[in-house]
Amino acid sequence: MNRFRFYTIVLLAVLFTVAAIFWHRSHLGTNITIGKTVSTTETPTNFAPSKIVSSTSGQAAASPNDRLAQMGITPEMTESQKVQKYAEWYVKEAANISDQHHHPIELYGETVDESNQPVAGVNAHLILTESPASPNGIVETNVQSDSQGYFSFTGAVGKLLQVWLNKDGYYVFKSNRIDFDFAGYQPNPNQPEVFHLRKKGPGVDLITSKSGFTPWFDVHVPNDGTPIKADLLNRGTSDNGQIEFSNIKPEYLQAKQATEWSFKMEIPNGGFIEENDEFPFDAPEDGYQPVVQFDFQKGQPNWTWNLQKDYYIKFGNPPRYGYFHLETSIGAGVRLTYVINPDGSRYLEPK
Repeated sequence: MNRFRFYTIVLLAVLFTVAAIFWHRSHLGTNITIGKTVSTTETPTNFAPSKIVSSTSGQAAASPNDRLAQMGITPEMTESQKVQKYAEWYVKEAANISDQHHHPIELYGETVDESNQPVAGVNAHLILTESPASPNGIVETNVQSDSQGYFSFTGAVGKLLQVWLNKDGYYVFKSNRIDFDFAGYQPNPNQPEVFHLRKKGPGVDLITSKSGFTPWFDVHVPNDGTPIKADLLNRGTSDNGQIEFSNIKPEYLQAKQATEWSFKMEIPNGGFIEENDEFPFDAPEDGYQPVVQFDFQKGQPNWTWNLQKDYYIKFGNPPRYGYFHLETSIGAGVRLTYVINPDGSRYLEPK
């Protein structure tokens, strides 16, 4: 159940309770009492308007008769007419309260590539939630960026807007902001939201860690500091491996009680450069560090149970380049997800 329906149900329950109290009090002396004949000059004494009703309608009930007039109820009406008028007022008040959770929706966007040049024809799939225009509170539509890379979406009412971009021949950066909460968002047509894409290249055939349905390669490293070499080209371990791993860790059953552990990796004729690129397709030529070591001690700022890092790598002579995602922990071995260009090029985009 989405939030719009939840708020509406709660609202209706509250107003229904208010209605019950109102009719109960009217039975005690107001001029809309069901099943009782009253004088039009009778002064109601028990009616106290709901704070919810007063705040949502924006009109203070100076007197019960004024409030009844606001509902469209007059003394000469029959009981069934009064009930009908009250029901109409009730529905209107419910709609007024629901509308308070909605805001005018305006979004102005600009699509650019990795060189900040406009990208035309980008499809923006928009999902508007908590919209009163739809029975389930969700409206979906598509708009496209123009020749200058601009697109816009206006004229709707709701609360949350999600934006999902796609265009053939392009990657979409995950760092794009895709959720807009219009309870606090201020749109500006002169400062559109910028969405970044990257044009796909031709790609190359790469050596990868994938085997069957498994995209990674697990390396079983002894816990006593004994080094072991991983052969990334052949997805195994051997003395001819390109990377040497070693660690000092407790045995698995003692891992939860451990207070320290260490992990080390080395590429003698190359090294590592830590990377945080969303699309690591261009490995650096220089600046590689041959040894990376981590020492963790409980109570120190760098203490962790799990280690995850991403690196560009360089190895061999002539050199080869690649990148890998590293995962290890105090109670497990080493897991690598990698790609390597076998031709010695620093270009690492897959086909």
